[in-house]
Amino acid sequence: MINTEVRPSLSRLVLRTHLDEPPPGNGSYYAVKVHQLDTTYVEAGWCKLDTRPSTKPKNKRDIQDVSDENIKRSVRRAKVILRRKVLSSKADHLLTLTYRKNETDIDKAWKDFNKFVRIYKKLKPEFKYIVVAEKQKRGAIHFHAAVKGFQDVRALRKTWLSVVCEGNIDVQHRKGSTIKREHIVNYLTKYIGKKMNELVENHQKRFRTSQGITWEQRTFYLPLTLGKFSPLITVIFKKLTGDSPLAWWESEEGKPIGWAASWR
Repeated sequence: MINTEVRPSLSRLVLRTHLDEPPPGNGSYYAVKVHQLDTTYVEAGWCKLDTRPSTKPKNKRDIQDVSDENIKRSVRRAKVILRRKVLSSKADHLLTLTYRKNETDIDKAWKDFNKFVRIYKKLKPEFKYIVVAEKQKRGAIHFHAAVKGFQDVRALRKTWLSVVCEGNIDVQHRKGSTIKREHIVNYLTKYIGKKMNELVENHQKRFRTSQGITWEQRTFYLPLTLGKFSPLITVIFKKLTGDSPLAWWESEEGKPIGWAASWR
């Protein structure tokens, strides 16, 4: 059970100052990035970095492989950022906006959504969202958004219909803990991937979010000579949450990457 005493925030956490900068010179080191999403959830990810430039020449196949890997990395990064946005915003409702007609123009759909937000925020200035677009089998586009707190269904429907004329909205409540907020995360992230590439061009984002949804984060740089750094990560978590990490994962393939998290 995590205690409820007042704990320091990540920005005020006091640690050895030489861990705030990469080790001098060229070589390898560990980078540990810690995210304090809110008072109930902290996570950390780490990997081994090498500052030395690669001397391996690239052929055409290498370039294609890099391009494919960049796409996969972009999808993974989008899913991670979306997840952190939802958790840090404490979203507990899932809002769905649909068209009655078979709207297939993604640019037109996003313009409709942006107009909906501008109108609705005049009524509810505190309205914040994390939204993804879904393309159904018949080609129709609609939106799923994570939002926080009580939602005025009548006002939402009236605003959406003022933009699209015919359509509907639906609001589902996911009351409770971080674990239940993860259900919203899982629902939204399943639309960020291969199918999303059919919806967006390279210059477009895979999801959109209102401004002001942020969290504290800090990176610690650990020289390889330090040895195992799991005790240090445990200390960080205990200071921030009052408990050791509740989840811990490290690559089984020998790759120096890992992830840890704690919540209540």
